Amino acid sequence: TSSGLARRAAKVCAAELGVVLATQLPQAAVAVGQDVTEQLLRQASASFSLSSGTVPRPTRPPAHQLSTDYLEAAIWLLRSCGQHERALQVAAERLQQNPTTTLSSQNTNNNNNNNTILTMASSSSSGGGEGVVVTAAPSSRSSSSSAGQWSRIKYESYTATHLSELWCCGQEEARELVLASSAAFALLESNPRLGLSVFTALHPQNEAQWRSLHPRDDPFRSTQDVVRVIGLLKSVRPKTLPKDGGDGHGHHLTEDDQQSLPLESGRALAVTFLESATGLSTGRSALDAPGSSSGPVFDAVLPSSPHEDAHADVVANFHDELALLLLEGVIAERSDDGSDQDTELGLVYRSKLRSFLRWPLAQLRPERFLESLPASFLPERALILGRLGKHEEALRIL
Repeated sequence: TSSGLARRAAKVCAAELGVVLATQLPQAAVAVGQDVTEQLLRQASASFSLSSGTVPRPTRPPAHQLSTDYLEAAIWLLRSCGQHERALQVAAERLQQNPTTTLSSQNTNNNNNNNTILTMASSSSSGGGEGVVVTAAPSSRSSSSSAGQWSRIKYESYTATHLSELWCCGQEEARELVLASSAAFALLESNPRLGLSVFTALHPQNEAQWRSLHPRDDPFRSTQDVVRVIGLLKSVRPKTLPKDGGDGHGHHLTEDDQQSLPLESGRALAVTFLESATGLSTGRSALDAPGSSSGPVFDAVLPSSPHEDAHADVVANFHDELALLLLEGVIAERSDDGSDQDTELGLVYRSKLRSFLRWPLAQLRPERFLESLPASFLPERALILGRLGKHEEALRIL
């Protein structure tokens, strides 16, 4: 059919061009693409009013299929002419089943970083990969009957893949688009683990990848991007059910249990992002710690120039941030009965905090963290004193 041909042609065109931004194209080309897109969108709307008697049934696809074909063609064409936010808006409002998000009117406060406690100098953006494909896990909300033909899982998978390709393409303008995107914010709300994967797509995922990492690709190299991601994540209030995305509820835990953190808050999202960026959750090896045999990551850890000294300070800032977020999680999740006992979620935060304080690659500033540590946190205080070389004092506490 003509609608199917239009969809396939637009998708092939977008694949051939890769990530294209409107500023990279002549204005006339963008204008033509937008004009054709509007025609496709009008055709999609008109297809719903087709009379079933106009064309013999066996030769005409269902109206909803015609509409979906035209809408998908419009989305791929919008991407080809650099209109990414418009493409995301069309998918959200006209293709997903039972849409609950109107991206054009959503106020997300994406640029508000008031919750971020870091103060750092900017750094150049690291190079990126491309062709990222993300698969959605089901969110907590139903996707029953529909205004569009994409299930919620399909819509969220498409959106995450589109945003990931923009984030990983190595262009600062594309990253700005993702950080300001209402679609990114909405995805973090509805499916936080999938939304978070957009920002961790370039992070090494295992020890071998960390060992082969070039210093220029260190997750903390693009300092301002990281600061803005943390600010964005802290501002999110996920709408998932409490048990979605983690194992911190419903099981008896001890303080030394290591559990996946349920992504139920902006704090949990920021912690999980920083655990990925530091390598704490992805197998970054203790062999990369200062004083061990050198390698690509080791070269990035030990400063050898004023620039590397500045980068070491940046890394320490982010490690301080992770430690304080974990401490904040323990304190915030205390029992309400006045007993100062940790809740199940509080135990997860405490376990993660102790693991981080024991981690050979942790580069937090121990004196600064000690000032924030409540007097009742004796095991954590002992770990910090050990980092300061005050082993006898640490042993007296234990």
